[in-house]
Amino acid sequence: MNTKQELKDWTVPVDAWCERYRLYCLASVLCAVIILFFSVIPVVEGGINAGVQAHCAAYGFFSLVLGLYCKTRQYRYPFLISAAAASLWGLALECLQYPIPYREFELQDMLLNVGAAFAGIVPNYLLARYGLITTLRDRQCSRGDVSDVCERHA
Repeated sequence: MNTKQELKDWTVPVDAWCERYRLYCLASVLCAVIILFFSVIPVVEGGINAGVQAHCAAYGFFSLVLGLYCKTRQYRYPFLISAAAASLWGLALECLQYPIPYREFELQDMLLNVGAAFAGIVPNYLLARYGLITTLRDRQCSRGDVSDVCERHA
């Protein structure tokens, strides 16, 4: 079956869904590692790793990508879990910065991390609301297929 036909019929092979959540997992881990790297290096000229914009972009995007992973893995509250996990990662990294002499532990940064992580719920919710993020089970149910494909490949 060609790709155009699969998209038209909303039928994607189970292996493709398995690869999709693995891709989202890899993207989430990569995002966490990049945030970790920029959190422990000295502040770069131009503020690429400091400031309101850097915190909001990093933790908002991290929450977004983690939400995609959680949704495809069919967690019960995927976006809330992703925002909480991104917030905890931000809190942990702020605590990690405390003993580093060239970095500062700031409560304001912690609050920015939490706020940005929870703001990442909004695009995830909108993507899910309009059917752009779905799980294999969602697609099967919309077609009336009640097979146990998800249980076999979980």
